[in-house]
Amino acid sequence: MRCLIHVGSHHTGTTSLQKLISDQSNYLKEIGIIYPESIKNGFQHSLLPGAYLPKHYALPKNRSLDVDFYIEKLKDEIGSLDFKLCFISSEVFTELIRRQKSSLLELFNKLETIFDEISIMYTSRDDKERSFSAQKAQIRLSSSNQIFRADIFN
Repeated sequence: MRCLIHVGSHHTGTTSLQKLISDQSNYLKEIGIIYPESIKNGFQHSLLPGAYLPKHYALPKNRSLDVDFYIEKLKDEIGSLDFKLCFISSEVFTELIRRQKSSLLELFNKLETIFDEISIMYTSRDDKERSFSAQKAQIRLSSSNQIFRADIFN
């Protein structure tokens, strides 16, 4: 089975793509593509790379930090099924690129034991547009952020 790993930076449309793929996962299975449930948190596969980041702010505190645990869950999910492609997507891969390159390489080596071929798709965005998107997200979340200063936008 082939594997396509979508590695996208934050604010590059990754969440929209993940939601679309997740919403259409039943149809995708019919045509031979699996978007695995076993390593998902929300719409994305952050549990797998997140096993290397114990204090990640957006991941459940009570999750396993054993990457082999998630590799086995993924193997179990895809092992009995006959799919052509496994699609994995998470922004957390880009966090590993910045923080722990050796962990990312270790993770890819583990994934190579499961899949015949791995391809990586990276999504990016113009820096100005990405910064603007991040600012808009901060404003949207301002009501739940204790230190956000709304007065600077008045």
